Amino acid sequence: MNYSETLDDNYSTDFKIKDEIKSYLRESAKWAKFLAILGFIASAFLILGALSAGFFMSAAFSELDNSAIPFSSGLISVFYLLIAGIYFMPVLYLYRFATNTQAALNSNDQIALTTAFKNMKSLYKFMGIAAILFLGFYGLIIVLTLLGGMGSMLF
Repeated sequence: MNYSETLDDNYSTDFKIKDEIKSYLRESAKWAKFLAILGFIASAFLILGALSAGFFMSAAFSELDNSAIPFSSGLISVFYLLIAGIYFMPVLYLYRFATNTQAALNSNDQIALTTAFKNMKSLYKFMGIAAILFLGFYGLIIVLTLLGGMGSMLF
C-alpha cells in the first residue's frame, strides 16, 4: 500500500450530471417551457385587457356625470399594464431557464446550463421578493382593518 497518495486522488473538478438527473431536468424544462408559453399568453391577454378597459369604461360611462365615477378609465388601463409587466418578468425567467436547460442538455454546454440556473435563481428571487411584499401588504391591510374597527367602536 502506498502511503504517499493524497486524499484528493479521487477528486475531480469536472461536474458530471448523471443520466437520471438529465432526464429529470429535460422533463422539467419541457414543463417550464409549457408554463412559460401559457404565461406569455396570459400577459398578452392582460395587455389586451388594459387597452380595451379604457375604451369600454369610457363607452359605458359616457352618459354618466364624470364625478359619479371614482376612478378614470386610464387608471384601470395603467393598473392592468402594471400587473402585466409584473407577471411578465417571472415568466421570462422561467422561459429562459427552460430554453437554456434544453440547449445545455442537447449539446452538453456548461455555459448554457449555468445561464439556465442563473435564470432559475432570478425566478425564485423574484417570487421571494413578491411573497415578502404581498405578506407585508396583507399585514398592513390587517392592521388598518383592526385600527378602523377600533376607531369605529370609539365613535
